Amino acid sequence: MSLSPCFYFWQPDARSFYLKRSIFSAFVVRSRLTKTMLNLWSKLHLRLKKSGLSDGLFDDADLTFIFTPECFKILNVEGDFPYFNYLRMKNPYTPLRHLILCQMGSEFYLTYGNSVTPFMYRATEKSARPKAIFLPRLPTAYMKSYGKLKCEYLLVLADRVYRQDYVFVQTNETTCFTHSAEVIYSAKFLIYEKSMTLPLLIPCVACNPIVFSKLKSHTLPGIRKAWDVLNSNMHNQLAFVEHSIDATCGLVHTGFVNLDDPYYCYTAAFAEKHNLTLVDVNTKSDYSSGVKNFGIALCGQANSVYPDQHVYKVRIEPFNFVTLTNPATSASGMATRVSPFDQETWICLLVSAVLVAGYLAWVNWCGVKKDSHRGLAKILVIGILLGQPSGDSGNVDMVTLIFWLFGNFFLMMNLYQGLIYSCMAVLIPPQTPRGLDELLTWKIPMVAVDGGEDVSGTYHTYLTEFVIPKTNSGNGWNQQFTDSYTTLQERVLSIGTISVETMLQKIMSENTTRKHESIALFVSQRGLENYVKMVHLLGNRNTVRNKEDTPLQMVVYHVGPQNLLVSYFSKEWERIEASGLNQVWLEMFLINYWLRKKWLTKQGKYFEAVRHFFGNLREPVTFHEAISITLELIFPVFSLCAVGMVFGVLGFLVECRKFVVPLVKNLVRGITNGMSQGLKRNQWCSKCGKINNTSTPPSIKISSTNECSKIDDDHGIKFNPGMVAKRCKCNIRKIQKKASVKKCKSFLKRQNKKSHPPSSWHIRHARPEKLYLAVRATVL
Repeated sequence: MSLSPCFYFWQPDARSFYLKRSIFSAFVVRSRLTKTMLNLWSKLHLRLKKSGLSDGLFDDADLTFIFTPECFKILNVEGDFPYFNYLRMKNPYTPLRHLILCQMGSEFYLTYGNSVTPFMYRATEKSARPKAIFLPRLPTAYMKSYGKLKCEYLLVLADRVYRQDYVFVQTNETTCFTHSAEVIYSAKFLIYEKSMTLPLLIPCVACNPIVFSKLKSHTLPGIRKAWDVLNSNMHNQLAFVEHSIDATCGLVHTGFVNLDDPYYCYTAAFAEKHNLTLVDVNTKSDYSSGVKNFGIALCGQANSVYPDQHVYKVRIEPFNFVTLTNPATSASGMATRVSPFDQETWICLLVSAVLVAGYLAWVNWCGVKKDSHRGLAKILVIGILLGQPSGDSGNVDMVTLIFWLFGNFFLMMNLYQGLIYSCMAVLIPPQTPRGLDELLTWKIPMVAVDGGEDVSGTYHTYLTEFVIPKTNSGNGWNQQFTDSYTTLQERVLSIGTISVETMLQKIMSENTTRKHESIALFVSQRGLENYVKMVHLLGNRNTVRNKEDTPLQMVVYHVGPQNLLVSYFSKEWERIEASGLNQVWLEMFLINYWLRKKWLTKQGKYFEAVRHFFGNLREPVTFHEAISITLELIFPVFSLCAVGMVFGVLGFLVECRKFVVPLVKNLVRGITNGMSQGLKRNQWCSKCGKINNTSTPPSIKISSTNECSKIDDDHGIKFNPGMVAKRCKCNIRKIQKKASVKKCKSFLKRQNKKSHPPSSWHIRHARPEKLYLAVRATVL
């Protein structure tokens, strides 16, 4: 409350007090007080003790005295305060402040002093000492400038302006306390009489009619306790609420709760305990102005505080953003094909593939050059991976070596294919920004979805209009920080515009595979979880929360009017916060808020929403990147292959134990025979005059059949040209003719079924000179 400019205060300094004390002492000495005067002081002391103003009541307290003489008249201290001198003498070390208000007609005026500031306690100032103020007999005349009685003005002045804890009043007029419950804030009233034989009284300002009770405990804590007990029953008082009074904060068995505001339950719990009547603020006009009421009990949340409001709680509400992206899709492209293996694994695979391919090429080349059917057999054995070769059709060491190479190669190939299939089976969502700094570098829309409409219907967002400007206006920020938040303020859009609201509604309600642009949504941390749930219910869009904190924060105040409820409401607020009921009320309010949306029923998402809000559904795990397989991870595969190879070789040897000795003998015999036959063949070819040059076809120069027979006999080969000519119907001369080539080829094809001659491809493409040798070899 503000005072009129014509009000002045008078504050005497310490020297004037000491001067008065010295004058008073000198006067006592010079006048030689009699024994009768000393008896009067002792009687005064006893009366003060009986009245409650004992010696230790105001120890270490700040005392203020207000004098209200008529203007242009001498101040009568003893007449206004018979206890003044006694209290001044008993409290020589505590501050004593004096205020003189002169009365002229229906108004108060200040006669001395400079300013009201030295006498006021600031709202943010805390004093360890209790503060008490003494008021003289209060006049009941009407004060035009204030609109109420003078005594009511002085009570409000002591409580709201001087912010005193205890107000001692020298009156018992009930008319002065008629509206005290509505206007007082934290002060406790006590009534003292001019007669020193009467005790202190405490008024019940919440009662109707107002009653006074005797004070039993003459201490400041005793006064606070007696005041709280006496005024706790508020059955004759009204309090207004901004929401429906039919809401239920407890269990509702027939449906959902009907809460419009979770903080209504604070007021309801307090009203139930203190017998307070709650009335809807919309019906305020139905009650006459003479009815006692506390106004609006709790104003809920606010972003600013007015001087006539009390702050029950201050909460820091951080802001964060959620990235709204397209649904997760399977990975594709070259990156998916390369990502399962690291560089070392790819090198190992390449070397293995080259070795295996080289070995197969070498085996094929040796088989064609020496004996093609053996090379084909080896390739067949290798292809079936230990296909149990019998007899001497395979070589154990070669099969073991190729099994080692093929085993690792196939195993790694299967692992690679499995990883590729796994990567394609796992749905990977699009990349999203990590942190606010990275978000500013992305060219995506940013929308603030907080806020609401004011009284005029204009939509305001706290983030763009309050939080970001206030954060950016701080002193000491570097230029980079200022530029970043200036860019953020320019790019953040408000959901209040029609275009932005239409864009969000279109994207969030999308249920197909259609792709849209990613959007960053700024939401308060408190409503972030429920907002994500609703996005999942609306469509199939993917949401990714930012895991880092942002410097964007909003200060939220829970305020209420300054009246008699403050001291009681503060205690109940602490009790409710400690018990955890506020979290239960908030959760029930949010469930009721979301489940009453009509579009849930229209889209058939109501029961799904009930599952989300009443049950803790587990979300599927989302992989943001494939797990890389390194060489160290698959290195044990080689050991497993080696163990498997050893067991395979042992099994092979055990199975073929009867052929081991013959196999060794055949191996030795084959080596010796091969060496001897190679020498004989070289000699025979030199005598026949074979030309080893493959560029020009060789001509068989045999003069007579006897010469060839002789050559064959020398080499141990029995050759009968007549038998060849009889069966093949061709001789050396006929073989050289084109007409006889077909007959020789048909002969070799027939023999192909009985033995193992060269393949039919070699027969079709062989030259006539080589056909003769092939036929000869077949006959042999």
